[in-house]
Amino acid sequence: MRAAVNALAILSAAAALEAAPRVAAAEEDAAPPGRSAREGADRWVPSLAPTFGASFQHWEGALESEICRGCTFPNPMSQSLRPAASGDDRDVTPFFGGNLELMTPELPLPARPRLFVGGEILATFGVDRTIAREGDPGTIGSPFPAGTTLQPFNEDTALGQGSETIATLGSPFYGAYTGVAFPFQVYGRRLRIKPAFAWMRYTVDVEGLVVDAECLDRTTAPTNLCNTISATQQGVLREIRLEGSDTGTFNGIGPGLDIEMDTGVLGPLGTSIFLGGRAYRVLGDRKVEFDSTESFPNQGPGLSADETRGQWSFEADPWMYRVFVGLRVQWLGFAD
Repeated sequence: MRAAVNALAILSAAAALEAAPRVAAAEEDAAPPGRSAREGADRWVPSLAPTFGASFQHWEGALESEICRGCTFPNPMSQSLRPAASGDDRDVTPFFGGNLELMTPELPLPARPRLFVGGEILATFGVDRTIAREGDPGTIGSPFPAGTTLQPFNEDTALGQGSETIATLGSPFYGAYTGVAFPFQVYGRRLRIKPAFAWMRYTVDVEGLVVDAECLDRTTAPTNLCNTISATQQGVLREIRLEGSDTGTFNGIGPGLDIEMDTGVLGPLGTSIFLGGRAYRVLGDRKVEFDSTESFPNQGPGLSADETRGQWSFEADPWMYRVFVGLRVQWLGFAD
């Protein structure tokens, strides 16, 4: 009887050993696709992604100009040259670039999250934004139709006078980010939600222009005439043109969120599409300020040796925002 029991025990153990590989294989086949070793769940996964999107930021600007007649700056006798102006605009600039990212293997935690870190460089396609403006700055000219001769006009009616402050988002800008990716499935599709902390560095090019006409009839009582009236009445035009520019460099940090969906595997490569957004808090000084001066020689009564100066300022909003979409190509490695 005892021999029969021992034989039964030996047969049971042998059957269990024989069944163990089949159970393990069945468990591996039943593993969720999101944790498949073939799809990189247990690997470091580098990836490269072209991205396209747009940035958004509110800008403000101001300008003023002055003239010091018969003197130089600084001088309390200086007076306004053109009316001061201020304004604002919302910049919307498209960009295209790429980012390089590295994602860790799945962590042994609930929801199987993964860490990631990445860097990016983006080319912008900025347009000139007129932040502040008065008048219509351009080239000084007569208000009368072309072909009109010896028709007097004064400096108040001369065309092309005005001032402006123009800003353009520079190119390229740089960024880096890090965060945690949480995988999940929707209707059989593998997705990842990726909250992140991001940094970016960008520039804004600012230009300023002031154009003013000063006119005088030298041969009669001052009437501010700009053109030649006759052989005995000589109208004198002085065009004042002040130009300046500067570039501001800004750094921002803030939160971001991407949603990514795997789209396929081809050999050692995997692909996914994603969309995301960032909000950056601009650090430090957000202003750009500059000026330009020009001196004029003595041209007789009324047009003395004067000095002129234009001053421009720009300020960026504390927050910049970005939205983007992209296609990610991942290196998953070859199957073991």
